Amino acid sequence: MSHYPYHQSLVYKVMMATINGKVHLNPDHVLQTVKDVNRITRGLKQILYLTGWQYDGHDTGYPSWSQANPHLRCGNDATARNSLLRLIQQASEYNAAVSVHVNMSDAYEHSPLWETYRKEDLLIRTRDGSLLKGGIWDGGQSYLVSKKREWESGIAKKRIDELFDYLPLQSIRTVHLDAFEPRTDPFHGITAEEDADAMAEVLRYWISKSADVTTEWFHPRFAGLTPMVWHLNTEESERLKYPASLLCGGGSSWNFRRKLWTMDTYGANWIRQPGAGCLYERPWGEGFSYEFTRPGIDNDFIDGLCLKTLPGFTLNQLARVRHLHTADCYEVQYSDDVVARVRDDGRSFLLARGDEVMVDGHDVAMQPGWRTNEIWAYSREGMRKEWSLPEKWHGIGSFSVEDLRNAGEPRRHMHADRGRIMLELSPGQALVLTPE
Repeated sequence: MSHYPYHQSLVYKVMMATINGKVHLNPDHVLQTVKDVNRITRGLKQILYLTGWQYDGHDTGYPSWSQANPHLRCGNDATARNSLLRLIQQASEYNAAVSVHVNMSDAYEHSPLWETYRKEDLLIRTRDGSLLKGGIWDGGQSYLVSKKREWESGIAKKRIDELFDYLPLQSIRTVHLDAFEPRTDPFHGITAEEDADAMAEVLRYWISKSADVTTEWFHPRFAGLTPMVWHLNTEESERLKYPASLLCGGGSSWNFRRKLWTMDTYGANWIRQPGAGCLYERPWGEGFSYEFTRPGIDNDFIDGLCLKTLPGFTLNQLARVRHLHTADCYEVQYSDDVVARVRDDGRSFLLARGDEVMVDGHDVAMQPGWRTNEIWAYSREGMRKEWSLPEKWHGIGSFSVEDLRNAGEPRRHMHADRGRIMLELSPGQALVLTPE
């Protein structure tokens, strides 16, 4: 059982820093972001992972996690670690769990642990015995850790334990593992299946220490061990098999069914995914995989919150009953008489409960699952459209209206007639309607 309801939360990343001391968001900036998100979402549970929190920024120092990025020290805090600890504690006051994004797959020559991993023979080798190179990331040329050999050596446990000593992960109760994928090791004779078995043991160890583990991708071997993935690469049959409470995540930015990715997109044989993803994400309740890279709430965040998180939260509460795919329609049917439908090769989308339309293309007017006394309305391109109200509100004739971005400003009023209301929004506008 996971510690958090990832399918009913806003899960996102924060890029704090990249190499050469470039700080995008320091802990004080992140805390302000948490406050802004709490205000705009009106209290939705937040789970966020800090990227670039260690050493000199994103992808630096691995496989070591033993030092906070010194450039992130704020104000009167004695160290960058103290600044991170303060952020974690203060963010919890705004219904936010702040954790870290780490990597168990890559190793860099500048890492304090490089010589240990090389001498203990914990790196994957090619058939001729040379070290297998991974991608070239912010930390430079990466080499790949043999996760099976690392687990069997006891060093995987050791570095996990040290991270729990360095940060209060036992109380945070979640962590994100980047690029956590099984690989073959030709020199040591390790198959991908054997590597996956060792990885499952690694995941169980994190869980035994009271931490949920979210990952970049899903692998069937890890069903029940990873409640949320950043790129939900599962196909339709698996989405019917696994309820959102067991497995959820984002999709469209890395959907291999909809994009022209190749095995060499990021270096030879880097991408090794067992699932390609579904044909269309929106009917399944697409997760909003957003990463803050600068202070402030921008239009992309509002768009994703309203068009992904808002309908996704509702769909994730329902049972997935049936998936239909015909020549002109792609449809997912849910409990409670809810249907999500795509037509015209993805150009048309409809989400409805019986006769009540909740999403029509890039226009939305529906109750947030976590704020059932409100209706949120949003339009990406702008709209003037009449909507049916939820049945329980058919007798209500007047609503107060406020801007989602600027709650607290003077409200205006709208009138409804026999369970229907006319909404007129400019492009990118988001409104909150409350019955009077």
